[in-house]
Amino acid sequence: MTTLATASSELLSILSTDSAACTRALARWKSEILPTASSTDEILQLFNCSQNKDSLLSALLAIINDEFAFITTEGHRESSVKILRGLLQRAFGQQKVCDEANSQEDHINSLQSLFQQCSRLFERRMSRQDGSTDNQGFHGSSTSSLEQSEHICLSLVELMSELGSYLITRSVPVESIGQAASCICQTLADHVFNDPFPDILLASCTLVQTLAKLCPTSVELHATDLLLQLAGKDVKHCLFRNRRSKIRSEAVVTSSAIVLCCQDSDSSNLSSLQEALQSILLPGWEELIKMDTSVSVRVAALNAVGMTAKQFDWTYSPDELTSFVESKALSLFVLGASDGNSQVQESAIQQMINALNCGSHNEQGKNVPWNAIKRYFHPVIEVILASCSLSWSTCKDRVRSLEALQVFLSLAITILDCNVVTDQSSLTLLPRMQPIVECLRKNIVSEEKDVLQAALTACSILGGSDTCSTLVLDMLISSEVKIELSKDAIAMISSPREAASTMLLLSRMVKGMICNEDAAVILRRVDPTLSISTPNWIYTSPSSMATITTLLSHTSITNCVAANPSLAWALLDTVSEVVKCCKHHLSVGEDCHDGLWTLKEESVLEILIGIVHLLGCPEAYGLSAQANEVLHEFSSCFLCDADSDDTKRSLLDAHFRKLVQKITAAVESTFPWKESDAAFSAMTALLRTVEGSTVSSNFEVVAPFFLHHMSSTEIAKEGEPEEYSLRITLMSVLQCILSDKTFHSLEDASVPKIPPTGIILSLVLPNLVWRAGGLASALRKLSVATVFSLLCHMKGIAEASALHSDILAQLIP
Repeated sequence: MTTLATASSELLSILSTDSAACTRALARWKSEILPTASSTDEILQLFNCSQNKDSLLSALLAIINDEFAFITTEGHRESSVKILRGLLQRAFGQQKVCDEANSQEDHINSLQSLFQQCSRLFERRMSRQDGSTDNQGFHGSSTSSLEQSEHICLSLVELMSELGSYLITRSVPVESIGQAASCICQTLADHVFNDPFPDILLASCTLVQTLAKLCPTSVELHATDLLLQLAGKDVKHCLFRNRRSKIRSEAVVTSSAIVLCCQDSDSSNLSSLQEALQSILLPGWEELIKMDTSVSVRVAALNAVGMTAKQFDWTYSPDELTSFVESKALSLFVLGASDGNSQVQESAIQQMINALNCGSHNEQGKNVPWNAIKRYFHPVIEVILASCSLSWSTCKDRVRSLEALQVFLSLAITILDCNVVTDQSSLTLLPRMQPIVECLRKNIVSEEKDVLQAALTACSILGGSDTCSTLVLDMLISSEVKIELSKDAIAMISSPREAASTMLLLSRMVKGMICNEDAAVILRRVDPTLSISTPNWIYTSPSSMATITTLLSHTSITNCVAANPSLAWALLDTVSEVVKCCKHHLSVGEDCHDGLWTLKEESVLEILIGIVHLLGCPEAYGLSAQANEVLHEFSSCFLCDADSDDTKRSLLDAHFRKLVQKITAAVESTFPWKESDAAFSAMTALLRTVEGSTVSSNFEVVAPFFLHHMSSTEIAKEGEPEEYSLRITLMSVLQCILSDKTFHSLEDASVPKIPPTGIILSLVLPNLVWRAGGLASALRKLSVATVFSLLCHMKGIAEASALHSDILAQLIP
């Protein structure tokens, strides 16, 4: 058997003379000599002679460095790297050899020397040259490294990782290899991380992790450059945005290893680390946690945040950069807890508990650190709201930010209502409630369905808290409005779009009070043992329902309903939830709520005003059936016979006179109204919906409405189409009223009957006058139908004879 020394001499003798012989010698080393080399002492002796230029290791390094370019080829370089790695494995990789070599200083010195030589070789061969294209197309780089072979580049990166791991096991002093490690870090940051080959990128991440353990000071010196290549937004091929999830995951682990190298630094370097975290790393982790499609990558990012956050003191100070970084890290935990995947949720919650409980001023243990969450509430909510309000963000980005807001609001509500904190200071939501509401209202009007649903869920969570709901209502409406309607009294409503967002906000808050399951689901993930309190803010606060119903009937809402379908549907949703709230109170009884709570008459009227305006919306909106159903449900709460199928009587009949007065009082101008006026639509809808007997018994209240619009025989030429349309609408309403049998059968003798003569003379005859045009013809036909409806319901000869001959004379022509 040929000894290693003899084989080394043979290789050295032919190295610079014959390429073919060199090929055969290297092949023999790979296939015969290296697999059978068992003498550890001989192998170690080869490394002890590495400083000698005539040694085998020097020759292998020279081949890899392409110093014999006129003889050696790419195959020679690749074989040399494999031989060198094989020798290292046999000399330093085995545990027994490692234990023996640890006690020999010359072996450690040889390993240090080899690491330094290889670092210079690594820098030269892996540096990318400007101006030389590698024709990699879209996925490639515009420059290529001096070493053209991807396999050799990969072997060189793996060689440096193996050398580093051998040095780690031998506890080599950092000072002796610091310069070499720094050279490798710089080469990685400037050149290697730009390589398009995936395996090289993975191996480079492993190399950085090895260097972080071997020489953290060198990694710290190049932390910013390395982090930019991993997570920099302006870096074209940064690893956080690589299309391969395995590379993204490994890059995240590498980034956390770099950060941990900087934790024990002096104050100046620590400040630069905080800036790097703020500008580079935390935004990169956030993007992965929020947007990455791979569960493993999102979990890796949360673990990286957790490892970094464990190094913080978590002592909040508004003026320190450290506190901003801590707040951002906590917002990332919240973002992870809102993830749709259970594995990601569990990882986020566990990392948050572990990190916040490690701070010097926090409670120790495995419980949720409520005190720390309370201290950081205001800065964290600012971070989350800023993310929710970005105008350029994508739909998924906005949805994930709103989901994080849902989680953090649930945590805040728990602190407010469940007495989970131990310190004496209280959490104040008032300064942050207006930005929260503005953010939700902005997202409610989004055209993206997912964004709308996420915002509405957050509103429902707000409704699950008595404290939050009271603050929101106080923001939306001033105290004066509860006494008297005023156009300028409602805050934050300047357009139908904003009015619709306010209605949907109120709707989901009421729904959240009835059933706060959204918050309960979130809190069960955070702490399964936690039980949340049942919200009662509508039942316990007399002003809450009054505030909501005032909003429902406010002119800034009702004046726009008939002209804006989005607002109409939003108002319908809100009225429906308010009615459900009333039914919920009746169904649960006095055991669950304050038995003294009752819906005041003024609130009932305001709810009915909202329903009437909905009934007056155009048929094209398609909400009349739902509005009638809501009216029926609301009436069933107060009228015993409302559920009967043989009656159409509702609360509109019971409060008809007051409703007419409120509709009339809400209009600044007196009669006549325009058909486009909201009051006109509401009045006609009210008259169509109530029973005929209701109109008959209150006809003196309704008569002015008809008389001011229908009694004139003159129609202005310039406004003919609008006037005819208005009269046709009113005539159809009158015909509908007269067709109702109950209009002619009043049971209350104290109510005077309406003489048909007066109706014909005052309302019908002026519209039977012949005029030219199709609209005039339509009006005459409808007027005849109205007279017919009136005559059909006359009882006997007595009523028929009441018609004077002069009226008949006018009717017959």
